[in-house]
Amino acid sequence: MQARVTAHKNFTISTIDPRLYGSFLEHLGRAVYTGIYEPDHPTADENGMRRDVIDLVRELDTPICRYPGGNFVSAYNWEDGIGPQSERPTRLDLAWRTAESNQVGIHEFARWAEAANTEMMLAVNLGSRGLDAARNFVEYVNHPGGSYWSDLRRKNGQADPWNVKLWCLGNEMDGPWQVGHKSAAEYGHLANETAKAIRAFDDKLELVVCGSSHSDMPTFPQWEATVLDETYDQVDYISLHMYFMNYEKNTREYLALPEKLDRYIGTVSGVIDYIKAKKRSKKNVKISFDEWNVWYHEREADEKRMKEWDWAARAGASRGHLQFRGCAAGRLHHQHLHPPFGCGEHSLHRPARERHRADHDGARRRGVEADDLSSLPARLALWPRHGAGARRRLRDL
Repeated sequence: MQARVTAHKNFTISTIDPRLYGSFLEHLGRAVYTGIYEPDHPTADENGMRRDVIDLVRELDTPICRYPGGNFVSAYNWEDGIGPQSERPTRLDLAWRTAESNQVGIHEFARWAEAANTEMMLAVNLGSRGLDAARNFVEYVNHPGGSYWSDLRRKNGQADPWNVKLWCLGNEMDGPWQVGHKSAAEYGHLANETAKAIRAFDDKLELVVCGSSHSDMPTFPQWEATVLDETYDQVDYISLHMYFMNYEKNTREYLALPEKLDRYIGTVSGVIDYIKAKKRSKKNVKISFDEWNVWYHEREADEKRMKEWDWAARAGASRGHLQFRGCAAGRLHHQHLHPPFGCGEHSLHRPARERHRADHDGARRRGVEADDLSSLPARLALWPRHGAGARRRLRDL
């Protein structure tokens, strides 16, 4: 197999938005708890955030980070993550079937983002909730003061607004696995009305509407056409997600997946042009490629592991541990799995097959399964602009 590339320094198609090299962080597995947040870790700062992780993210020069997800956001009450940590409720997370302590919320994430030198891209829940919760969240985050939610933010220790500019209107709402899954027409109407309310607050904010979860969805690309027909005048971007996997062990097909991505982008771009022409609009809606990565795990192995965790859940419950585990058919369909990382005394390392008992017990005391899913930096961009050393260290963990 041969390939040839011809590069011409003056042949420029367009500039690349640096936010393409962004990341996202979701309350999934060890991404947040014992990932970025671990108060007992030797490198933890005054906010309980791991400095070793922050240093790696800073070296990668990640310009923006999407939070709080991902599937997690579709049943998330953002109000649970504000106020004194000791008073925050523990909720059952229906997306990833675990218990959410809410020890990390918007204040903690904002402090982490500042330390990691990355901007925030926030998502609102349009699964189990809707317009009212979304507009209140935007007010809490962006309004200077003098209103109920902004004054509550000030009471909670953040005097100045964070002024987040980029907002996602839900996550993967085309997916039947999503809490609050909707048809394209249902979602399009809700997203449009939510966008109008947010625009009434600040018409300069950038809004991202949900596109298809991937190009093999049975509703693709009609989903994009219906949603954009409803929302075109109110949004700036439509999301596009793609993960690269090689279950068939077919290297040639795997290496050709970028061609599939090109077709995916081309089709979505064509739908945008169609709706623009249909509406006789002068506005250009763009694509937010806000989930992408290499999928390392095999689903069969993960389903086996989930069944084993279900046993651990029942055993843990009998010992008084708060666990909420389950394994339903197809639940791993769109799980974003990465190699799990353990925490050494001053570094990150790949855990051994059998973890030390002390590490296991320590993790369980913090409400986390020691062999839980997902890597600590969550969705670090696959090809960051800078930080080759950090990339190598992350790959070698």
